[in-house]
Amino acid sequence: MTVKRADGPRTIVTVLEDLRIARGLGTTAAAAAAGINAHTLTDMERGRIQSPHARTIMKLAAFYEVEPGWLLQEYRQAVNELRAAA
Repeated sequence: MTVKRADGPRTIVTVLEDLRIARGLGTTAAAAAAGINAHTLTDMERGRIQSPHARTIMKLAAFYEVEPGWLLQEYRQAVNELRAAA
């Protein structure tokens, strides 16, 4: 699965946000459905968490129906891009 946006570079915000919006959910509803804390999802979407817990990645991957390895790779790449741009 590739996540690309015409309006700018891919970031963790666009990866997680696109997955969430595709399900028509806000942050709180998506976090509750995935079984994680809403603040955790918000912080992940903003790139504030550099090394998410494996359990969190597993829950998000299951909820979004993507491979955990893919999600973790996309997350790490996007966080590294955000750090490099800062």
